[in-house]
Amino acid sequence: MRLPLVLSLLSTIALASELVAQSETPRYEIFGGYSYSRLADEEGTNFNGWNASLARNINRWFGVVADVSGHYSSESFAEGFFLTNSANLLAYRFGPKFARRGRITPFGQAFVGGVRFHREGIDFPGRSGQPAKRTTNGLAITAGGGLDVRATDSLAVRVIQAEYSFHGISDTIGPSPVGNIQGVRLSVGIVLSFR
Repeated sequence: MRLPLVLSLLSTIALASELVAQSETPRYEIFGGYSYSRLADEEGTNFNGWNASLARNINRWFGVVADVSGHYSSESFAEGFFLTNSANLLAYRFGPKFARRGRITPFGQAFVGGVRFHREGIDFPGRSGQPAKRTTNGLAITAGGGLDVRATDSLAVRVIQAEYSFHGISDTIGPSPVGNIQGVRLSVGIVLSFR
């Protein structure tokens, strides 16, 4: 008679601890913050902008993420006879996220999606100083990870998110076409959690 009582008590404790562990895992996480991107093109172009994402956590360690970002550059730099006045990258990506949850949560993620690259500037001797514009769309891939530090049950600070980025775009303004640009993306910001 004691054995069924002990087994019942142990199963109740195991179920309760499982429910507590699940309640610690947010169902949704919304991230928003500042983002820096550096492209490994001929000039090493620096971009400043924003990054936002929505994560749906399937369980304690696995989730799926929709990620969008916008990066902008107003640097002036020479590319042969072309001086760029402005450029921007707008990207959307989707993919898995793996996390080890706790007060400090390291995570890794990989995304695939699309990117829109737009440049404007002045084309010098080849086109008599005429304004030039070019917009291209292509494949966007990122892979990397980061670290979130929980401040409260529903608020965390993303201390760092660092990722390798690949953009399958072509840039035909200027004397020679450029394609398949790689780089790095660094983001910091706030994470809101919803259970």
